[in-house]
Amino acid sequence: MATAPFPNHYTCRLVSASDSKACSVCYKPTTTVLLSQNSADFFYICESHLKDKTFAEAIPPEEYLTLVKEKNGLDAQIKALERKAAAVKPYSWNKMMNTIGWDNSQEKDEPDAQSDDKDKDSTPPKSYEELNKKIKELGTKASRLNDSIASFKFKNYKLDPGMYRMRINNLLQAQNRLRRQKEVQAPGFFPLAPSHLLS
Repeated sequence: MATAPFPNHYTCRLVSASDSKACSVCYKPTTTVLLSQNSADFFYICESHLKDKTFAEAIPPEEYLTLVKEKNGLDAQIKALERKAAAVKPYSWNKMMNTIGWDNSQEKDEPDAQSDDKDKDSTPPKSYEELNKKIKELGTKASRLNDSIASFKFKNYKLDPGMYRMRINNLLQAQNRLRRQKEVQAPGFFPLAPSHLLS
């Protein structure tokens, strides 16, 4: 199989408004350009098309992956705190059972004894209000991270395989047209009229 004339790795660049040209998809004026890694191919494209997964997929940098990892860690912490808060929440059912003299503390202690050492804290369980406050704090951080992730500007993209093949075909066709034009303009391409006298 022949190697592709350029890799499927494009960098997003911006040009000035005076240099804007028609988008390759919708033909609206745009200042966004996708440039292949070896600069063999480039085309103008609207930013909205870059968000379309059927057109191109962003190549996430390390900074973006760190944000996602941090967000997933916060989500896991929030879920763990919500479970703890549910365990210490003063439900009206518990209050009612305590008033009639039924104590389920022995049943509650049994699962804790079997839990992993990771879940055991040397500190006593926090109150429901403290846990709720901590959940809200982490929720605010997670919300800020969500905003950062949603508004993240990607610089590198990988085209959909069909779009990539189309870009390669466009380049090969342009090269063929250029070669054909040179052949046509070369002396000797067209036959010359006979120079000898006809008898």
